[in-house]
Amino acid sequence: MNDVFCLIPARSGSKGIKNKNIKKIKNITLIEHAARFAKNLSIENILISSDSKKYEKIGLDCGCISNGIRPESLSKDMSSTKDVVKYEWKMLESLISQQFNYCLILEPTAPLRNLSVIKNLISVVCSKDNNYKSGFTAKKVEASNHPFKYFYFDKSTSSIMRAFSNEPSIPSSNRQEIDNNLLTKSGSAYITSKEEIMKNNRIISPYSYFEIELSKTINIDTYDDLYLAKKYFS
Repeated sequence: MNDVFCLIPARSGSKGIKNKNIKKIKNITLIEHAARFAKNLSIENILISSDSKKYEKIGLDCGCISNGIRPESLSKDMSSTKDVVKYEWKMLESLISQQFNYCLILEPTAPLRNLSVIKNLISVVCSKDNNYKSGFTAKKVEASNHPFKYFYFDKSTSSIMRAFSNEPSIPSSNRQEIDNNLLTKSGSAYITSKEEIMKNNRIISPYSYFEIELSKTINIDTYDDLYLAKKYFS
């Protein structure tokens, strides 16, 4: 995988859980979990991107490389991941004098990953036999979380409205009415091509390839998420 590098974006200013990117599961920080996973994919160049010297050191200590602390403009709450990817990509190629065609993004806060699923994701997107310029992992939306069940209260008419239609009724709980093919991004991995990010200014294209993860996945945003992640790892 000489034309693929891995980016681990790890900003320090998290809101819900303070320093969530360095929380530990089985005595290993989430940054380290991501780096170890990338190594298991046989990716040689694993890049830690952070606004924190402490986070950067954790990445360096487990075999990552670094372009240095990212600029403050790329470390704010509203900073976009795509801008971070573009910046780090250009810096890395300049740093090690090597060109890359693809970037795999592993966010530390999604530590439950399936090795074979992500290997296949990389293989398909990077294959010259396909026209995919990007890809991501996905999961099926559980019936209990299906958007068809969402509703809002319309104060002007004092009625309950379905959130995703104009039908004025309470969302049904009938499972037969729910489309079980609805998918959402799982957050475990994203892969984008240089063309997609540099030319089209986006990580994921409308014609992306995706791999469905059937095992447990989680994105750690709350302490409940962290508790569940630790439970699933045990």
